[in-house]
Amino acid sequence: MNDHTSMLAFAPNEPSQARDAGMVTAVETMYLLLFLLVTLAFFGFVGRLHAAGVQVSNTAQSAARAASLSVQPEIRSATGFM
Repeated sequence: MNDHTSMLAFAPNEPSQARDAGMVTAVETMYLLLFLLVTLAFFGFVGRLHAAGVQVSNTAQSAARAASLSVQPEIRSATGFM
């Protein structure tokens, strides 16, 4: 079993694999942090957009309700209701 192919999985004597074995560098950590911040900002923007849509819908419903409860000027003059 002197075949060197069995040692390809992990060879700690190799300088490139010894350096990269299980290490997360600062560059990868910064990319991850940047991705998380952009994702957080995107979801915050979508949340504010949704909240504004709900507020517009509620205002439109309140305005329609107020308009339906008010007496129109043509009806007032015809019925004598003031």
